[in-house]
Amino acid sequence: MGVSLLGALLAQVDSGTRGWHPWGNADASGFAAMACDELLVHTDDVARGLGVPFAPRLELVDATLRRLFPWAPEGQDPWQTLLWANGRAALPGHPRLEKWRWHCAPLSEWDGHTPG
Repeated sequence: MGVSLLGALLAQVDSGTRGWHPWGNADASGFAAMACDELLVHTDDVARGLGVPFAPRLELVDATLRRLFPWAPEGQDPWQTLLWANGRAALPGHPRLEKWRWHCAPLSEWDGHTPG
């Protein structure tokens, strides 16, 4: 139900509308991607805790990853990379992140640097 409510709300938003977030003034795609990220990562947390397999759709994972973490390494498994970007796992050649953040403002505003 929450996903339906958020989807209905975002469908009503003009393309230039922005909303405050501590990590940047997000547009509708930023808010949608943050919601997807939360659902994907926390569903995985719950599944792991309960010992239940969870295999999300890679199209959703990749879209979320590219929208929120444009600096994420390419050429890796998208799901493992999303977990890495959220500080949940290491990747080959990339240690687990102790600090992480989203880029929720429009991608056109990303300065090309990995946030520190």
